[in-house]
Amino acid sequence: MKALPMFGVDLDIPLKEYSDQIVYSVFAFGILLLFCCIYLLCSLCAAVYFYPMVKNGNLGADDYFNIVFKSQYPTHWQRM
Repeated sequence: MKALPMFGVDLDIPLKEYSDQIVYSVFAFGILLLFCCIYLLCSLCAAVYFYPMVKNGNLGADDYFNIVFKSQYPTHWQRM
């Protein structure tokens, strides 16, 4: 809520008095921020979970990068 005045949104004015462009822009920014936070949380969880495998040498650095940031697991893990 503290960032809204930065976008020109006054919190004392009712929402219906703003133009549609401002309302949709703030809504789209919120949705985009939500997706970014979900992606970062999933990447952080994957990084923490798979780090011991990298530390033990069971998983290479390239595979670790692909798992954490791209969600692509090594092909030898997949059943055919």
